Amino acid sequence: MIDDKKRYLNQNAADVALKNPIAEETIRQARAYRLERTRQVLRNNNIAAALLYDPCNIRYTTDTSNMQLWTMHNPSRYALIFADGPVLLFDYHNCGHLHDDKRLPNGQLTVNEIRPAIAWAYFAAGERGPEQAVRWGNDIASLMKQYGGGNKRLAVDICEELGMAQLHKHGIETLYGMKYMEHARLIKSTAELQLMQWTISVCQKGMERMWDHCEPGISENELGPICTLRTFVRSG
Repeated sequence: MIDDKKRYLNQNAADVALKNPIAEETIRQARAYRLERTRQVLRNNNIAAALLYDPCNIRYTTDTSNMQLWTMHNPSRYALIFADGPVLLFDYHNCGHLHDDKRLPNGQLTVNEIRPAIAWAYFAAGERGPEQAVRWGNDIASLMKQYGGGNKRLAVDICEELGMAQLHKHGIETLYGMKYMEHARLIKSTAELQLMQWTISVCQKGMERMWDHCEPGISENELGPICTLRTFVRSG
C-alpha cells in the first residue's frame, strides 16, 4: 500500500474548515430551478400536483429537511407541490423556523405555507391510524379541489395502501410519483453542478481524514464518525 499520509502541503491547515465558495445567489438559483423542473414535469404529463413523502424528493423541490433518516422510514412529513399553485409543506409542530432561510432569487420562500402534518402510520397513530387516514384524505382532497383546477391526477412517491385507499375514495387518480421525480432530476443546471462539485470536495476531505486515522486495530464504529464529523465541520 502506498503511504500518502503526509500528502498535505500545509499540515497546519489540515484541520481547518473549508470555506464554502458557493454564493447564496447560486443556492437560490438551484432551488428555483429544481422547483420549476418538478412543476414542468407535472405540466407535461397533465398532473395537478405531486404528493411527496420521500425526504430526498422533499429536499429537491423545497430544499427543506427535518429528521431525514427518521422520516425515511416513518411517513410523518410530506409536501404537496402544485403544477400551477402553491407549495405546501406538512411538518412537525413548531418546526417552521427550520425553513426560514430557504429563499428563491426573488426573495420569496420556497414553501408558500407550512401546516401541521397529519400522521396516520401505525408508529404515530397506533390503532387510530384509519381514523387519521380519513382526516388526511379529506385534507388532501380539499386541497386538490381548491388548487387543482379540476384536475384530479396526483403523483405520489411513497404511500401505504391505507392512505391510497382514501385518495381513491375521493376520486383522485394516483400515479407513480417516483418516476416523475426522477425525470425532474434528470437534467442538472449550472448552479446545481456547482453545488455538486462543492459537496464532492467536502466528502473527499472527510474520506481523507478517515484514511489518516485508518490504523490496525481501529473499529468501523471508531472510524466512521471521523468522516462524518469532518464533513459536518466543513459544511457538508
